[in-house]
Amino acid sequence: GPFLIPLKSRNADIYQVRGQYPPAGGLMTARDTANFKISEFFCPHCGKGSDVIKQQLIDALQKIRTDRGLPMSITSGYRCEEHNRAIHGAVHSAHLEGSAADVSDPQGKLKVWMAPRLEDYGLWMESPKDTPSWCHLQIRPVAGGRIFRK
Repeated sequence: GPFLIPLKSRNADIYQVRGQYPPAGGLMTARDTANFKISEFFCPHCGKGSDVIKQQLIDALQKIRTDRGLPMSITSGYRCEEHNRAIHGAVHSAHLEGSAADVSDPQGKLKVWMAPRLEDYGLWMESPKDTPSWCHLQIRPVAGGRIFRK
């Protein structure tokens, strides 16, 4: 069967797959879930993301979607450096490595629901003070707590 070989990368969770899965390309790519298509997480500027976005992130969002029973709209997933600069994203944004997603949250209900549950889902959330109409969730740990300031 397949086995994983860690690649030398600044992203410790990128693996090269040897064996049957995936059949082409050599790098493990994320897959669709019941409610999310991987293409929802692609960079709107360059269209890339299938070999960058982390399955762990998509799986956590799917679990939230299932547990809440409410639709979720991804407004930002993976970002290439050029797009991240253009929208004034953080220089070391987790979006650049495919480990963050922004979810539309105009009324703040998702942020309120998530705050006490972040650890349960293995996520960190940007402070609601910095994200007025969306909820930024990421799998990359941040020092100082599950809710962080930019």
